[in-house]
This record gives sequence, C-alpha cells and structure tokens, in this order.
Amino acid sequence: IIREALNIFISLLKKRNLSKDNLLLLINIYYEKITDIKLKDNFIELIITALEESVIDLNSIINNLISKISKKKNPKILNEYSNLFIKLIEENDIKDLPLNDIVNYCKLMAGNSNPQVRTSATNLICVLYKYLGEDLKPLLKDIKESTMKMIEAELSKVTIIEKKDLDKNKGIKKIIKKNSKQEKHIKKINEELNTNKDDMKITSGPIDISKKINIYLKDLSEGKWSEKKEAFENIKNIL
Repeated sequence: IIREALNIFISLLKKRNLSKDNLLLLINIYYEKITDIKLKDNFIELIITALEESVIDLNSIINNLISKISKKKNPKILNEYSNLFIKLIEENDIKDLPLNDIVNYCKLMAGNSNPQVRTSATNLICVLYKYLGEDLKPLLKDIKESTMKMIEAELSKVTIIEKKDLDKNKGIKKIIKKNSKQEKHIKKINEELNTNKDDMKITSGPIDISKKINIYLKDLSEGKWSEKKEAFENIKNIL
C-alpha cells in the first residue's frame, strides 16, 4: 500500500501538482523506508523526480535528509543515504551542493564505530575529492589521524577531474537534463491530448494536502492492515 501511495505522489510530482511543503512532509515520514527493499526504489524515485521537476532544489533536499539521518545509529540507513548522496553528486553540479553539510556528514560517519559506515564515508569522500581535488582536504582536518590515513590511501587512487573538464562535464549534464525535461514535457502534452476532459482529475495548480495528509500517512506507515487500507483510500480521495 505504501508503495502504491508513493507512486501516486511521484505521478503528482510529474504533473507539478505536489508542493514543496507536502513533499518534505512525505520525506520526513518515510525517509527510513530507504532501507526497505520493497520501497527503496520508489522512495529514491520520489526524490529524483522532485529534483527533476524543480519542486525542490538539491541544497534543500540534502539539508533536510542530513538533519534527519545524522542522529541515526542504524548503519543501514547511513550506508543507503551515502549511496544516494553519491548518486546525487554524480548527476548534478557540485556547485549546487551544500558542501559543508555533506563534509560534516562524512566526518560524522568517518568516526562511526561500524566499519561499513566508515567505508561508506570513505566512498563519499572519494567522490567529493574527484570533483574538488586538494581543496577538499582542509575540510577533513577534524577526522582522526589513523582514519584519515586510510582515507588518504583511497584518495590516492582517485583521478581528479580538472576544472576545464569539470565545466565540460557540467555542460553535458545540463544538456542531458534539458533534453530529458523536453521529452517529458512532450510526453505530458501527448498524454493530456489523449485524455478525455471528463476523466481529468488533476487540477492545474499544486494540491495542498497538508491538513489531513500527515494523519493518513502515519496510519499508512504505522497502522494495522485495516488502518493502512483506509488511509490509502483516504489519500486517493484527497488527491
């Protein structure tokens, strides 16, 4: 049921019918679902779609997620979000990132007692180093010396992208994103042209679902089966 609900919200994002506030509400309730194998892909798609449709900016989404997960001790959550941040870094302009927040998150993870979490921190640092080069190292000075030596060993294997190549790479990313948006826009127009007006249920502006949605979402996440089913039907009725 939660997966079906996430798919509905993804559809609304693609139609620009979900506000930033409502998106953050969804993320705040379901951010731990990234560890659920059945829901992980849907949750990540929700975030990627929100960025692609410019419902939220990269800085805001990463800040919001880091504020939630920084206090978590579950290694799986920390590892999964490290992988997500790597994906977001690779697919977006490094200049759009909240660099200090990500670096602080890396330092927090580098000091974790779990070796898998420390490995995830190293992987994330290596990706940042690929784009920032030696400028990154002064920001890592708070990491324990023994841990930093292991990180340095991995950094030595990284090929740094030169500024001229970085600018070129940034340009390619923008072109890919622009073409992707154009294709989606054309697809959306075609879908609307092929949809009977009497059957259209989506309004032209963002839907404000904040008044009741948080109650239904909590039931959907934590309630009994009957409560989850009722909450899902209520969400569909709101939308």
